[in-house]
Amino acid sequence: MATNNPAPIPPHNRPHFRIERFLNAPRYISPRTGRTERPLIGDRREQAIRLVRELSVAFVAARERVAARAVATRRRRPGVYVELHSQPGKQIPELTWMKQGLRLGAVRSIAEATQVGALFIPDKSREFLEEKLRSYGEDLTGAGKVPNRDRFENLDSISPATVASLWADSRGLPADRQAEFWWECWTWKDGVEELRGIAQELGFARSDHSLRFPDLEIILVRGSTSQMDELITLTSSIESLRSASDSPVFFTTTVEREQLPWVEDLAGRITAAPADSPAVCLLDTGVADRKSVV
Repeated sequence: MATNNPAPIPPHNRPHFRIERFLNAPRYISPRTGRTERPLIGDRREQAIRLVRELSVAFVAARERVAARAVATRRRRPGVYVELHSQPGKQIPELTWMKQGLRLGAVRSIAEATQVGALFIPDKSREFLEEKLRSYGEDLTGAGKVPNRDRFENLDSISPATVASLWADSRGLPADRQAEFWWECWTWKDGVEELRGIAQELGFARSDHSLRFPDLEIILVRGSTSQMDELITLTSSIESLRSASDSPVFFTTTVEREQLPWVEDLAGRITAAPADSPAVCLLDTGVADRKSVV
């Protein structure tokens, strides 16, 4: 029961707790002061030389595959995909350099706690990446640090990319390279039109519908692994590849066309509950009394 009598205010006459005797005022030392870099995993000079050599081999292989294609593509950023492997027990380093157009995708774990990923490298940025690798292998910063250590130390190898390099599905890539199925092409937003154009030129069946995320768009195409090999050789747009759970045609055409007859059929089979039945109040802006099933 409410009352108008306020609770009494306790007196403020208690003794203070004094903390002076606990005071300790040592001189401040920055946490970074006196720190030394931990030893590198291996010989960085040898590692850098090897990685530059592997990068060159991957570029040559990719250029040969492009030269063998007779397709006139609409490619916006000429370049190649390469496959990266991390050192055992380490993660793939962050090798995305947006201003240079280098983009990392399809990172996943494989045996022995090793990670593998795919890196797209524009032709114009090849020298940039090679110079960064050489600097990592030979130079020191003004503070005596190894430059770009966080980007390259955990990198074990670079090799030419294949469809498997971009495959990020928990299901294995189908063994039959000629079997056709629906692919989810997780595509960078600025490369969607490029991908659609090249897929059409290569004879892929395509869905006109897509699923959009802030940075990526999922484009659905139907073709074989052999066709996809050509596609990744000629495009710069794919972040990763997965198998679509089912043909999207049913969901993008049949459902849209037949949803009204389905709803009307359901409404005809619903029996209303008695007026004195328990009721539930559902607050949802998507529910309207004009809907036939409500």
